[in-house]
Amino acid sequence: MAPVESLRGYVNTWDCDENDHLNVQFYFRFFEDASAHFQSLCGVPAGARRRPTVRHVRYHRELRANDSIRIESLFATDAGSGRPGVVHMMYATGCGTLAATCLEDCDGFGEALRAALVRHEAAMPDSALPRSLAPGPAVLDKDTAAGQVTLRSRVRAGDCGPDGVIEDWPFVGRNSDAAAHFWDLVGIDRRWLDRHGRGRVAVEMKLTRLGDLRHGDLMHVTSRPLAVARSTVSFENRFVASDTGKVAAVIQLTALTMNLTTRRAEPLPDETRAMIEARIAGAR
Repeated sequence: MAPVESLRGYVNTWDCDENDHLNVQFYFRFFEDASAHFQSLCGVPAGARRRPTVRHVRYHRELRANDSIRIESLFATDAGSGRPGVVHMMYATGCGTLAATCLEDCDGFGEALRAALVRHEAAMPDSALPRSLAPGPAVLDKDTAAGQVTLRSRVRAGDCGPDGVIEDWPFVGRNSDAAAHFWDLVGIDRRWLDRHGRGRVAVEMKLTRLGDLRHGDLMHVTSRPLAVARSTVSFENRFVASDTGKVAAVIQLTALTMNLTTRRAEPLPDETRAMIEARIAGAR
């Protein structure tokens, strides 16, 4: 069967950030809503719907204030890693351009739920395949240092669903806050950005949930670099329950600096790449 339209939405001014485009956390919020609607459209009762443990998002096009969006969803038996998955394709409705894709890992959904989702099975789109980050759940490397603390926060009521458990998009919002501190550590701070007319932008992001945080829980984030190239850096943020020390979630992402005039990626400074490479070597 063909994909099904699972969501229509709108980009409000207050959901945009310092780069004058939709902040990454609200892409995730759209995808979370699309996921619930997709399961509903497949006939899954409310009590049987499940949150995926992995959401792997690629950002293909900027969305700006006043853009309208629609999402089409499908089930793929092989989502590129030999595992079943749900794929969401987000389009800007005005021009029809693909804005973002989200791949959800369905490995823990169970046979009954998967059987319902198969009603809208379709071929896996190449545009949703992982590119710079490995497919499947993140695996914590116990032999590698967890990184440096880049954020401390608390789970608030507005971060949670009806069950009191934090949803995905607030992890992504805090990821952006922690990422700013990570960038500061390698010299790409506010003054550097203003001087060069650039912004810090994510192009791919994978959230893996390993546990739950609930309303009122304290959390902190540790950041460490994974890889660096000419224009991009990949790094990992671990979201830790501060009172227990348990890792509740991991976000791995690939990011770059964007020229705010041309809206294109720019190479990282040599000294920044050197600092990141030194941090990677020091974590081993």
